[in-house]
Amino acid sequence: MISLRRTVLIVGMVHLVLAVVVSYKFNWHISGLIRINFSSAQMRQELMSPDLVVLTQSTGFDGKEHYFVAVDPFPGPGYPTPYRLKRILYPLASHIIACGKREWLPAAMFIVNLLAVLAGTLFIGKTLQCAGRPPVWAIIYGLSIGEIVGLKYSLTSPLALGLAAGGMYFWHRNRAIASAVFFSLSLLSNEYTLVIPVILALNGFFLEKQRVRAMILAASPLPWIAYVFFITRLYTQRAVTDAGAIFAPPLQGIIDIIHHLNVTPPWRHFFYNDVAPLIFAGIVAMIVISQILRLKNGIAPYPLLVLYYIAFALFLKEDCWRIINISRYLSAVFPLMIMGAMTNPNRIEKILAAGSILFSLLAIIGVLVEPRVPFILWH
Repeated sequence: MISLRRTVLIVGMVHLVLAVVVSYKFNWHISGLIRINFSSAQMRQELMSPDLVVLTQSTGFDGKEHYFVAVDPFPGPGYPTPYRLKRILYPLASHIIACGKREWLPAAMFIVNLLAVLAGTLFIGKTLQCAGRPPVWAIIYGLSIGEIVGLKYSLTSPLALGLAAGGMYFWHRNRAIASAVFFSLSLLSNEYTLVIPVILALNGFFLEKQRVRAMILAASPLPWIAYVFFITRLYTQRAVTDAGAIFAPPLQGIIDIIHHLNVTPPWRHFFYNDVAPLIFAGIVAMIVISQILRLKNGIAPYPLLVLYYIAFALFLKEDCWRIINISRYLSAVFPLMIMGAMTNPNRIEKILAAGSILFSLLAIIGVLVEPRVPFILWH
């Protein structure tokens, strides 16, 4: 049986090979992972550094925005896209690793995400070991399509999921404060992981009757909520109302409905594409589903999360069904899938686990055979 150390090593080697392949297609420039397009580079010339890969026939991807934030994590009130500051931890960590040097940022962004994937794989593997399960199952997490896409495009999801995996590990080790800290940091990386502490807290409060632990964990979103309030106040409504593209599935339909509510200022901007839809929809969905799926040995978290996404998939827009978006928005599935496989695995979970492995293989093949794209080096 493959040990936990070798499991983490395999995950790290696969991601390193994929990064080398992508860098090779950009003449060995790792900044190709950031996906900066030409128009964005022109608009943000003051944030660019020499020899950055700039795509000439592409709209780029979110990694470029994280790079711009990493150059200056604490911009003034005139920052053009303040909603990007909500996911501050990834660019801030990259800024620190790069010692504030722009030319080091592309490598630093990759290092932060790679370490996050390895740490998450380690946490999941150790949790499996504690339950007497083979740690090799953690490969499903470390090589999930969400992690592959996250590293390939310099997204926030690897760091958010790695911290969430740490939160899950400490929760199952009965260390509620440490778990809450990890989940708080995770939310500052990407708010999609909110569903994980919600499920664990509901499970602890209603089924395990460990209400003190559950209440500690339920407090984990408070630092994130406070931070969002802060930047919303600093940048007025633009920190919220410009964020429609970020909060697509699984909450797009609910957000569209909230858009038409006649809410009195100053609360109106807070309800648009922000904290309230996520918290409200997530908590309500989890409470309802938890009462339906009361299992003998507690709530199996993976089926809960699948139902959560399926329920809100009814509100999806057609252009959100691209595989790249599905892999990003479903990335929080994989830590919980491992936990589901750990406790009372059933046929459905085994089938879904096999499906995730298939998606991982397809993602790896996609990276290897992806054609080169036109680019220049910024001067």
